[in-house]
Amino acid sequence: MSCAQMVLEVVGLRAEFAGAGAATTVVNDVDLVLHQAERLGIVGESGSGKTALALSILGLLDPPGRVTGGRVELGDVALSELDDRSLARVRGSRISYIHQDPLTALNPVRKVGRQIRDVLDRHTGLTREEKRRRIRDLLLELGFSDPVGIESRYPHELSGGMRQRIAIAMAVVARPDVIVADEPTTALDVRTQAEVLAMLDRVAEHHRTATVLISHNIDVVGSFCDTIAVMYAGRIVESGPAAEVISAPRHPYTRALLDAVPSLTTDRSQPLREIGSALRSEDRTAAGCTFRARCPVGRDRPDCREHRPHLDGGSHAWACHHPLSILAERTAR
Repeated sequence: MSCAQMVLEVVGLRAEFAGAGAATTVVNDVDLVLHQAERLGIVGESGSGKTALALSILGLLDPPGRVTGGRVELGDVALSELDDRSLARVRGSRISYIHQDPLTALNPVRKVGRQIRDVLDRHTGLTREEKRRRIRDLLLELGFSDPVGIESRYPHELSGGMRQRIAIAMAVVARPDVIVADEPTTALDVRTQAEVLAMLDRVAEHHRTATVLISHNIDVVGSFCDTIAVMYAGRIVESGPAAEVISAPRHPYTRALLDAVPSLTTDRSQPLREIGSALRSEDRTAAGCTFRARCPVGRDRPDCREHRPHLDGGSHAWACHHPLSILAERTAR
């Protein structure tokens, strides 16, 4: 990917939610780089900051949330410096967002064909015939055998998988540089999940679109993405090539996420492994590692309690004072 054109750069991004007391930081000094046609997975538990990060990148974080620092650059456009009207012109044309729940994202009183055409009306200068042809070709590409019939349907008349395909169509019809897909398979059965990911993969490959896939399921991310960034308490705690992060995780949290995923060889008589306890609000602001209270390695170590680790390393980086590979080597000596 180093030779491909960089299409998205996030530097030092910070965001918070205001509350009755002190504000809670939900995105904390995040750096990301995405190249053309690259697939980047953001993975972590619910509450880790994944969706807040996505919304912050797109300028969609609503009050009481707000971006407090950093910059976001989409090619030659500084998204973080645009006003709302300018952002609206860029969203959909150069960067698109796929919501978790397409039923709530789609307009229930407008036919889906009209909703897809709305995107082209706002962001392209295509003729009526060119729009009609592009939409029907795209619907065929997404597995709809009768695109004309689908265009005339309302969202509630479609299945969950069909609605998600319509959401994908709206996201890619203007041929943006970047798609941000926020848990696009969460409410779907396993077979439909696989179909939706395959379609997203096919469309992204065909149009050379870069994709950010957000998920709590590290297996799903690993099967789709080139690179993975593991997020915990608003920070990236490990990042690198997907195959390397999954086969040789360095951060205990990444290892815990992998251990919590069932497989065909999982003993069904045994309970699934749990990470244990939960993220406490005080852990976000503590001096040391935010994962320390849940970590089997650093729970009682002074350096983990007193000093927050930074994301260090090359293509595979981790924020941990006692990364798993090094810890194993020390134990073996």
